[in-house]
Amino acid sequence: MNYDIAILPKQYDVWISYSWSETCSHGVSGHIYEIVDYYFILKDELNIGIAFFDDMTVDVFRQCIIDKYDFTEDEIEHIISNTYFYNKPSKVYCKNILLVDGGTISIEKIIARNIIMFACGDMRLQDHMDNRVTVLQDFRVYGSLCKNSIDYKKKILFDKLIPYDEESDAYLIYATKNCRYMEIADILDLKDKYGKDSKYILISTEPEKYTDIQNVESVKPPVKELFNRFGTYVYTPVGKKMDCSPRFIAECKYLGKNVEYYNIDYWDIDRGLYWRVWDINNDWNSIFLTKDDTILGILNEIIR
Repeated sequence: MNYDIAILPKQYDVWISYSWSETCSHGVSGHIYEIVDYYFILKDELNIGIAFFDDMTVDVFRQCIIDKYDFTEDEIEHIISNTYFYNKPSKVYCKNILLVDGGTISIEKIIARNIIMFACGDMRLQDHMDNRVTVLQDFRVYGSLCKNSIDYKKKILFDKLIPYDEESDAYLIYATKNCRYMEIADILDLKDKYGKDSKYILISTEPEKYTDIQNVESVKPPVKELFNRFGTYVYTPVGKKMDCSPRFIAECKYLGKNVEYYNIDYWDIDRGLYWRVWDINNDWNSIFLTKDDTILGILNEIIR
């Protein structure tokens, strides 16, 4: 439905969402799964609601959950029944809101007691802050420049991921338009490195663009039983050279898939990627999201 002004139901103490604008939408991205992860571990302790303010639909959201998580039907329905969909409102009114994508572009549209944000790629967060905003950010990546900032790194609800039961030798490539867009020539160059005769699964918001490339199956997200369909994920560059807290490479580690880093020559710039890989290799348990996570205490302290 279209809403110019979205007044969110008052029974919820904290809403989880991501930023929005009139001209763009996140589509199916890791931020959807961050919302689900944190909702799931907070729902028993806080009155938590989920809100989407872009063109996300209940059918797509439900499919994302079914394809990613090993939830029961009751758990899925619990999530859906506490999720609300608004199409690009100009104003949002609520008690408190957590934006998982560092959504500074939406701050002026939100009327709330507190806006909590996971930092996500914006190295100038301090330029956007007002007294309502608290930023949860990994100080190794962003420093501690923001007023009202708390040292925190995003984590992942690994133990609810669907395990795979089929082996594959295919390579997986993301070529989504929002941050990993690749021209056909880029795909051909990548194939030169990993084998022209190898099998490739390419995930794109425009899969029809790649249908004529030999040995490449192009599909649109979300992809059913994705981890059954590849053996190696090829991590490709992002245009802004900042991947704030990449989750898919961590999911690959948890589920036993290989990861190759293709043309990544900016490790000293992309501190989000650098520290995520460091944690995967050296501090693995620190990125497991559990119900004992410090996020509950942080939220309670902010909204009390």
